[in-house]
Amino acid sequence: MEAHGTGTKLGDPIEIRALTDAFGDVPETCLIGSVKSNIGHGESAAGIAAVTKVLLQMKHKQIAPSLHADVLNPNIQFDEGPFSVCRELTDWKRIAADGAEQPLRAGISSFGAGGSNAHIIIEEYEAPVKQAISSQEPAVILLSAKNGERLTEYAERLLAFLQKKHTDKPDLFDVAYTLQAGREAMDERLAFIADSLKELEDKLRSYLENENAPHLYRGRAKRNHKTVAVFESDEDLQEAMGKWLKKRKYGHLLNMWVQGVDVDWNLLYSGQKPRRISLPAYPFAKVRCWIQDEAEAVSKRDDGKTVIHPLLHENTSDLWELKFTSVFTGREFFFTDHTVNGEKVLPGAAVIEMARAAVERAAYAVPDGRKGLYLKDLIWMRPVVHKGTDVKVHISLILKENEDIEFTIYSLSEEPGGERIIYSKGTAVSGEIAAVPSVHLEGWLSGCSQSVMTSDEVYQAFRHAGMIYGPSHQGIDQLMIGERGAAARLSLPETADSTADQFVIHPSLLDAAFQASLGAGSDTAGDTPMLPFSLRQAEIFQPTQKTMWALVRKQSDRSDNGALTLDIDLCDANGAVCMRLTGFSCRAVRQTNQTESKRQEVQTAMLAPVWDKTFFSLEENRAVDQEQLLIIGKPGHTIKAAAKMWPRAHLAETPDHSSEQTLRELTAGYQDIRHFLWIAPDRFAPASVSQEMLDEQENGVIQCFRFIKALLSLGYGNRNISFTAVTRQTQSVYPGDLPQPEHAGVHGLIGSLAKEYPNWDIRLIDTEEGSDSSEMKNIWRLPPDPDGNAAAYRNGAWHKQKTVRVLTSSAPRMSYREGGVYAVIGGAGGIGEAWSKYMITRYKARMIWIGRRPKDQEIQSKIDRLALAGPAPHYIQADAQDAAALKAAVRSVREQYGNITGVIHSAITLADKSMANMDEASFRNAFSAKVNTSVRMIEAFKGEPLDFVLFFSSVNSFTKNAGQSNYAAGCTFQDAFARHIASLLDCEVKVMNWGYWGSLGVVSDPSYRKRMEASGIGSIEPDEAMEALEVLLSEPFSQAAFIKAAPHGLAALTDQDAISVVSGPKPSFMESVKRQNPDRNERLETLKREMELRI
Repeated sequence: MEAHGTGTKLGDPIEIRALTDAFGDVPETCLIGSVKSNIGHGESAAGIAAVTKVLLQMKHKQIAPSLHADVLNPNIQFDEGPFSVCRELTDWKRIAADGAEQPLRAGISSFGAGGSNAHIIIEEYEAPVKQAISSQEPAVILLSAKNGERLTEYAERLLAFLQKKHTDKPDLFDVAYTLQAGREAMDERLAFIADSLKELEDKLRSYLENENAPHLYRGRAKRNHKTVAVFESDEDLQEAMGKWLKKRKYGHLLNMWVQGVDVDWNLLYSGQKPRRISLPAYPFAKVRCWIQDEAEAVSKRDDGKTVIHPLLHENTSDLWELKFTSVFTGREFFFTDHTVNGEKVLPGAAVIEMARAAVERAAYAVPDGRKGLYLKDLIWMRPVVHKGTDVKVHISLILKENEDIEFTIYSLSEEPGGERIIYSKGTAVSGEIAAVPSVHLEGWLSGCSQSVMTSDEVYQAFRHAGMIYGPSHQGIDQLMIGERGAAARLSLPETADSTADQFVIHPSLLDAAFQASLGAGSDTAGDTPMLPFSLRQAEIFQPTQKTMWALVRKQSDRSDNGALTLDIDLCDANGAVCMRLTGFSCRAVRQTNQTESKRQEVQTAMLAPVWDKTFFSLEENRAVDQEQLLIIGKPGHTIKAAAKMWPRAHLAETPDHSSEQTLRELTAGYQDIRHFLWIAPDRFAPASVSQEMLDEQENGVIQCFRFIKALLSLGYGNRNISFTAVTRQTQSVYPGDLPQPEHAGVHGLIGSLAKEYPNWDIRLIDTEEGSDSSEMKNIWRLPPDPDGNAAAYRNGAWHKQKTVRVLTSSAPRMSYREGGVYAVIGGAGGIGEAWSKYMITRYKARMIWIGRRPKDQEIQSKIDRLALAGPAPHYIQADAQDAAALKAAVRSVREQYGNITGVIHSAITLADKSMANMDEASFRNAFSAKVNTSVRMIEAFKGEPLDFVLFFSSVNSFTKNAGQSNYAAGCTFQDAFARHIASLLDCEVKVMNWGYWGSLGVVSDPSYRKRMEASGIGSIEPDEAMEALEVLLSEPFSQAAFIKAAPHGLAALTDQDAISVVSGPKPSFMESVKRQNPDRNERLETLKREMELRI
């Protein structure tokens, strides 16, 4: 009996009394002891320590004595029970009972603070005697390890084991079966067959002398994952493997296994299986993994605190994430001496050193001329700006299956839940280098003689551009510019000299190289400040030196968005390259004069969406690696066409209503995918305005949302990939171009996705109804859209949407009926109440509010207030997403008020979350408030003699904000749905895309209003909004956005084009609209005859 054994005067007697009560009638003596006498109290490990002691005693058939037990506790009456304290080493012999020898048994008690509170009984296990397997077949021997070095030591261990003198030699098939079934198959693999233990030993010796010896199969699983994926997904190949096992075709089987294919070796044994036996365990590398000692810290912060690196202050890893954290005070030289537009900004160069230092400490050694470090696909998404308070910055590292390390530099927002604010992302790779590369420095310098700038001239130009470099960041001594690029002589400034040994890549020197890169442009250090944007690859060969040269080669001219793509070498005076940057680009910093912005008053603006024919500069050299492309979607014409266009791509046809888990498992089966092509289901006839249209959402936007969530759960959110979504005829590009709105919600979803994952190249394509999908062959040559806006293909041309200003006259309008009956879904909400007040006050309208919640005191108070101005609103409780409930509400209104004049959709649900943190229920909640309610509303009201149907949508249809994918998807569906039903109803159908309402509604929050004001967006006031609705309902356009913004805020939302509408007969205008040609230039000529058009 292994007792709990507290060793106290009170505890032990209580335990022995309980045991005596339980076992008092046992005639034999039972030895008792406690491991605590040997090791002390184990706290939460006390139970497992007792189990370990009992197992060891069973193994050695001896009972260990309890120490310090010469004098027993006088409060325990051992003579009243069967227990006796074991005070010397005693043989543990089996007892006989019922004429048979019984196995050894032990009881174990664990009742302490560790929380076990259990008594268990352990009985020894005796393996049944098995007959040795007699076979004429050879044995299959398998060995695997994490790397080649470990595999070699494993083979050495097994050989040494077999060479030992054993009392009983191990059975060959037991050895083979143990290696097959009792060991995890790792990356580095060795396999062979053996007819005897001697042949097994001989082949192990052959491998240790020459791993390429004949009759041995050697491979690395990770190198062949594509082959493995094909093999394991092909039923015919799986059937072939079964035949190989049956026919004992060992060569085929071993060759496939070492490449990574899973083989069920149990099929080799049709009857009795061999035994698992004790063989040498895995030879771990025995690398010391210890907490870093304070003495290993290499630097101190400006406040004197010791840190492991100036950019990497402490290791804050936990079970979920390997990460380092730094807290910057703003007094660091790389902040104080690096300001952009008056703000302290962490240099992009410091990001590279931060990533290098983190990866070095987590995985790789310092570059030593033999092993190099590569950083790839680095993106500077936003700068780290110090605004007066300490900035806490994290860098997380994720080890991928291919042994690359992905890093993300981020902060956590101060809001509840602390969402990530990502600054930079990239990948680190370690690789062998034969020799440090070098350049012909003299030849380089001779080609850079067009212009020479001194240090003073360079930094005066930067100051003019709004980039203030302090002394420690003025590393350029001379800048030389030529046709091929630029060269700069760099030196570490004296003010930074004391920090030279604290960095491998000193940020002052690398930032100076970035500064020199502007010399490769035609307008060096011009009027616009530039910051790093992306870097395809950085190769780090050796540390930077105090004096260096930066050689800059221009890849291409600056693009339309201000980006400049360059290659940069940092080399010493002999031309030896310390660091090579390939595909480095920077972009212009948008400057805002805050003082001027504050002086500029916000103004209202009405905008209209239009589509322009667009002539993309198709990138001839852009091609997609088909083996890295996954085409996914529901079976249909478009996905089949795509499969024919890219026959070597992976194709995943998804069944109806595939779950996120199904999509995750499906996607996880493909390796090295960098391009994803999601295709919405085909419909060659629009769904009816009924449940059918709502059902289509499950295989459209809901399926797309699940697929994106699956990608994020697999870690693709941190990777640089391309994501392309294809829909068909969801957009109305020109009058008469009737949209099929079923999958229009995908457009809002993808737009938000692009804002949340700027490291993804997003393309959104809307193809034409009736097309053969041949236009898709060019989609990879289309430039990705950073805002996730669609490119629509119509009449042989591509089109892009934009919003233009609509200028109208100030003539008074009367767009509603006096005393009309108007039903408002969501009427008790903020905007619905404001519109009702206007209608009651001006038109004495009878307002019907339809809402989901019961009429409470808040709603009654609103009704009472409005009743002072005219007819009181009538409230009907009905769920507008319930077809039967809404139809019943319509019947009730008709019975009480007669004909209904107009119906308005004013319902809204906001549930803002990033896609990474948004579950499907949250997505559906906000999405269905727009989609389901819109469809049910038309079902219920389509038979009424309405003057108009009016949808209150949002400017989010165009901005598609990050964190609002659910709401944006609902809005883009609603807009397309309105265009669609306009052809089905005998009344006007209008859409108003509201801007920001800051005085009422769900976002009337002071902090939210302040953020909007900082972005140049003002709050719409009710009087302004009501006038805008009068304009929309009285003029011949079906959709408009109404916003309030400062000039710079307005500029971010609209094009420079404007349309001025003057009074004119509507019929002639409508006739001209019907005659409009899809070519916008021709349309404009037509419109000029009916409207004053200013472009």
